[in-house]
Amino acid sequence: MASQKGAKVGLCELPFDPVSSESKGGLGGTCVIRGCVPKKLLVYGSAFAADFEDARGFGWSLTSHPTFKWESLLQAKTQEITRLNGIYSKLLDGAGVQLYTGAGRLLDAHTVQITTPEVRRICT
Repeated sequence: MASQKGAKVGLCELPFDPVSSESKGGLGGTCVIRGCVPKKLLVYGSAFAADFEDARGFGWSLTSHPTFKWESLLQAKTQEITRLNGIYSKLLDGAGVQLYTGAGRLLDAHTVQITTPEVRRICT
């Protein structure tokens, strides 16, 4: 909102990775990358086995035994997190926010140090 009012706005974020660490993160923060969203996808995925069993009691006939692939669930979770990270990136770009990839540290009221494994630069 500040950039839309004419303010110069920058955002410093760690490089995206669906598995966050001290040096990896992504847009959307804790909820999108490692919290609410992944948890919900995994919980929803885990509920289907019981739902398939319950369906028989409601008149459903399952013609084959459903199978589960852990790798497929993890891949779907990663795809969704990646999709959401991209949406946040487009929203920030469309709002005029300058995105800096790396770890940020305030040096004074007007200076941010941005550090990545390859680069250390000062933005004022």
